[in-house]
Amino acid sequence: MIRKALSAVGIGLAMVLATTIPASAAPAIERDYAPATGSITNPTACVYVEDHDLNPGTGCFAAAGDILYAADSKSDGHSVALHWLNYRDGSLYREGYCIQTHGKDTGGRCNKNFLEGSSLWIRACTYESSTNREVFCSSYEKTYA
Repeated sequence: MIRKALSAVGIGLAMVLATTIPASAAPAIERDYAPATGSITNPTACVYVEDHDLNPGTGCFAAAGDILYAADSKSDGHSVALHWLNYRDGSLYREGYCIQTHGKDTGGRCNKNFLEGSSLWIRACTYESSTNREVFCSSYEKTYA
C-alpha cells in the first residue's frame, strides 16, 4: 500500500516537473528596417536572390562592424531582406532579418553586434514586409562574425 502511494506520488511529481520545466525555446526573431544608404565596403560574404533569370536582390555581411546590407534591384513589388542565423557553440543563438523597403536601385544597412567568432548563416530573399513572408530566397552561406 505504501509502495503504491509512493509510486503514485513519484509519478505525479514527475508529471508536474515535466509540465513546469520549459523546453528551450527558439530565440525571438529580430526584424530591423534598414534606412536607405549606400553600399557597404569590404563585405565578408554576399548572397543573391535566385528568382528566374534576373537578380531581384542582394544581401551582404561585413564582419568589420557587423553590418548587414540588403539591396533591391528589381521593380517587382517586393522588398528585399537579408535573413540571418547566428550560432554560438553549435546552437542557434539569434535570428533576424535586415529588411530594405525603399524600392528598386536602393540599399540599406543594419548595424548589429554579433559575438566575435560566432558563425553566421545568411541568405537574401524577396520579402513581403506587410506580412513578414519570404517569397524567393537564395541558399544559405556560412560566414563568421
